Amino acid sequence: MFGIKRTLVVSPSLVKWNWMKDLSEEFGFDEYTFTVLDAKKTVRAIIDERWVIVNYESIPKFRKEIIFQDVGHIILDEVHYTKNPGTSRFKNTKMILDHFPNARVTMLTGTPITNRVTDLFAYLRLGRVPILSTSQYGFKDRYAKVLGKKVIGVKNVEELRGRLSNFMIRKKTSECIDLPPVIHKKCYVSDNIKGAGEYREVFEETKDAKKSIDELKIELAKYKEQGDKVNSKRIQREIFVLKGKAKNNIITLNKLCALSKVPSAIKMIENLISEGEKVIIFSQFKDPLYKLKYKFIDKCVYIDGSIAALDRQKEIDKFKRSREKMVYIAQIVAGGIGVNLVNSANVIFLDLPFTSDKIEQAFQRAVRKGQTREVNVNYMILNDSIDEKIFGLVKGKAKDISDVVDGGDSDTNFSEVEDRLLDELFGTKQKGLREV
Repeated sequence: MFGIKRTLVVSPSLVKWNWMKDLSEEFGFDEYTFTVLDAKKTVRAIIDERWVIVNYESIPKFRKEIIFQDVGHIILDEVHYTKNPGTSRFKNTKMILDHFPNARVTMLTGTPITNRVTDLFAYLRLGRVPILSTSQYGFKDRYAKVLGKKVIGVKNVEELRGRLSNFMIRKKTSECIDLPPVIHKKCYVSDNIKGAGEYREVFEETKDAKKSIDELKIELAKYKEQGDKVNSKRIQREIFVLKGKAKNNIITLNKLCALSKVPSAIKMIENLISEGEKVIIFSQFKDPLYKLKYKFIDKCVYIDGSIAALDRQKEIDKFKRSREKMVYIAQIVAGGIGVNLVNSANVIFLDLPFTSDKIEQAFQRAVRKGQTREVNVNYMILNDSIDEKIFGLVKGKAKDISDVVDGGDSDTNFSEVEDRLLDELFGTKQKGLREV
């Protein structure tokens, strides 16, 4: 038994503490054989270092501790964190894999494609899977439909699925364990948009920006036809700036909607608490979450990106063990990955991110082994706002991604939700803003 080489687990920051805890509790592993490498509180194995757990960002800091002894198995948890080969996460992870070329590698993720088909390239490289090109550009040329420089779809999809079939085992949660159903509901609310004047102003500003972008595209096409590279580059720069401004405005509109839904969220949470129900509520934005935190200050736990991983785990434990802590309030990424919250069957999204994987990851916190009740996932939709459009586009993108990975219609659309939202809201048929 003790002759087995070490297993190295690389995971997001919060999840690394769950690895030690869950493996010890679930499989009877001896927690004294775990080393958890953490900048705030490093825990070292006492008996025999069989498991080493580190988060992606901490690999350089703890490189000596990781490589001082051989590793026979490397587990990359939530491997979609490494999807971009240009990031330090990918480079640090590959450095460790290259140092242990004979180690077995297992990658875990529920969302292998988060945005576009080129996400798969990073995993194929890390998994040492033979592919047609070792270049990301070659992979993109072979499997991605491109408009300009942007990936908008997938091609040669059957060939790609064939390559993935020798590399990836895809199992849905329902195929692995018996879980109760999940009910998804849109909850329409009619709160007045907080700062209605600001919402209207930003909306109109975004509409003007989209109109200017469309006009510049027509101008750009003329310059390209004339072979005028100088003016073409100038117009492209102007389009780039305007697009950035428009996308930032959409984020602002999303935030204003989230803030305006706080009164309805409070009523919904209070109703559930009065029935003895614990509640999980997510948002991308701190401002509305702060309002909820101070409303339920004695009854809630709170997690955002500024809270250290170990402290987040303490908040999670309070929610799971304390009868007084009825509300789990969290930023969707900081508190919606890799934790088990089956003591609640009620999830509320105050707003929606533009990538479906974040939504899936978040509500699945309540849909885990040990959940015995039907899980209700509530999406708060503000009347007369951009909420409905965002919901439809994100849902459509989730289907496109599923079609590639699980099989289905290959006519997918991977263009960014923000771009599609701009087109739907301010396309050729301009839509006016109703009074709010």
